[in-house]
Amino acid sequence: MAGFSFKKEVKVLYNELLREMMSGNEVDRKRRIAKLKEDLEKHDTRIVKVQDMHVDGTLAKSDYQSMISRYSTERQNIERELDKLLQVKSSWEMYLEKGIGML
Repeated sequence: MAGFSFKKEVKVLYNELLREMMSGNEVDRKRRIAKLKEDLEKHDTRIVKVQDMHVDGTLAKSDYQSMISRYSTERQNIERELDKLLQVKSSWEMYLEKGIGML
Protein backbone atom coordinates (compact mmCIF):
# COMPACT_ATOMS: atom_id res chain seq x y z
CA MET A 1 0.00 0.00 0.00
CA ALA A 2 2.98 2.26 -0.33
CA GLY A 3 2.10 5.56 -1.92
CA PHE A 4 -1.64 5.08 -1.43
CA SER A 5 -3.47 7.92 0.30
CA PHE A 6 -6.95 9.35 0.52
CA LYS A 7 -7.87 12.79 -0.68
CA LYS A 8 -8.37 15.49 1.91
CA GLU A 9 -12.10 15.60 1.15
CA VAL A 10 -12.47 11.92 2.00
CA LYS A 11 -10.69 12.40 5.30
CA VAL A 12 -12.93 15.35 6.16
CA LEU A 13 -16.03 13.34 5.26
CA TYR A 14 -14.81 10.40 7.35
CA ASN A 15 -14.18 12.74 10.28
CA GLU A 16 -17.69 14.22 10.06
CA LEU A 17 -19.35 10.81 9.75
CA LEU A 18 -17.57 9.52 12.83
CA ARG A 19 -18.36 12.68 14.77
CA GLU A 20 -22.05 12.32 13.91
CA MET A 21 -22.11 8.63 14.81
CA MET A 22 -20.39 9.18 18.14
CA SER A 23 -22.13 12.36 19.25
CA GLY A 24 -24.84 10.37 21.03
CA ASN A 25 -22.26 8.56 23.16
CA GLU A 26 -20.60 11.84 24.07
CA VAL A 27 -23.93 13.33 25.16
CA ASP A 28 -24.53 10.31 27.41
CA ARG A 29 -21.01 10.61 28.82
CA LYS A 30 -21.48 14.30 29.63
CA ARG A 31 -24.84 13.59 31.28
CA ARG A 32 -23.27 10.86 33.39
CA ILE A 33 -20.46 13.21 34.45
CA ALA A 34 -22.99 15.87 35.47
CA LYS A 35 -25.02 13.31 37.42
CA LEU A 36 -21.93 12.02 39.24
CA LYS A 37 -20.91 15.58 40.19
CA GLU A 38 -24.42 16.15 41.53
CA ASP A 39 -24.21 12.89 43.50
CA LEU A 40 -20.87 13.97 45.00
CA GLU A 41 -22.40 17.22 46.23
CA LYS A 42 -25.37 15.31 47.65
CA HIS A 43 -23.07 12.96 49.56
CA ASP A 44 -20.97 15.85 50.87
CA THR A 45 -24.14 17.51 52.16
CA ARG A 46 -25.27 14.28 53.80
CA ILE A 47 -21.91 13.80 55.50
CA VAL A 48 -22.03 17.34 56.90
CA LYS A 49 -25.60 16.82 58.14
CA VAL A 50 -24.66 13.55 59.85
CA GLN A 51 -21.67 15.25 61.50
CA ASP A 52 -23.89 18.12 62.68
CA MET A 53 -26.49 15.72 64.05
CA HIS A 54 -23.80 13.83 65.93
CA VAL A 55 -22.30 17.02 67.39
CA ASP A 56 -25.78 18.24 68.37
CA GLY A 57 -26.40 14.95 70.19
CA THR A 58 -29.34 13.87 68.03
CA LEU A 59 -27.47 10.91 66.51
CA ALA A 60 -25.98 8.02 68.48
CA LYS A 61 -22.29 7.23 68.01
CA SER A 62 -22.99 3.82 66.43
CA ASP A 63 -25.46 5.35 63.97
CA TYR A 64 -22.99 8.12 63.20
CA GLN A 65 -20.18 5.67 62.46
CA SER A 66 -22.41 3.50 60.31
CA MET A 67 -23.76 6.42 58.27
CA ILE A 68 -20.37 8.11 57.82
CA SER A 69 -18.86 4.82 56.68
CA ARG A 70 -21.65 4.21 54.19
CA TYR A 71 -21.67 7.74 52.75
CA SER A 72 -17.88 7.87 52.56
CA THR A 73 -17.69 4.55 50.73
CA GLU A 74 -20.41 5.59 48.29
CA ARG A 75 -18.65 8.92 47.75
CA GLN A 76 -15.34 7.18 46.98
CA ASN A 77 -17.07 4.94 44.43
CA ILE A 78 -18.64 7.95 42.75
CA GLU A 79 -15.28 9.76 42.68
CA ARG A 80 -13.60 6.75 41.07
CA GLU A 81 -16.23 6.51 38.36
CA LEU A 82 -16.09 10.25 37.74
CA ASP A 83 -12.30 10.20 37.50
CA LYS A 84 -12.46 7.41 34.91
CA LEU A 85 -14.97 9.32 32.80
CA LEU A 86 -12.97 12.53 33.01
CA GLN A 87 -9.73 10.83 31.97
CA VAL A 88 -11.15 9.11 28.92
CA LYS A 89 -11.34 11.09 25.74
CA SER A 90 -14.68 11.16 24.07
CA SER A 91 -15.41 8.10 21.96
CA TRP A 92 -15.34 9.92 18.65
CA GLU A 93 -11.99 11.53 19.45
CA MET A 94 -10.45 8.11 20.09
CA TYR A 95 -11.87 6.63 16.91
CA LEU A 96 -10.88 9.70 14.98
CA GLU A 97 -7.27 9.54 16.13
CA LYS A 98 -7.01 5.85 15.28
CA GLY A 99 -9.05 6.03 12.08
CA ILE A 100 -7.48 9.10 10.51
CA GLY A 101 -4.03 7.65 11.11
CA MET A 102 -5.06 4.59 9.15
CA LEU A 103 -6.20 6.68 6.20
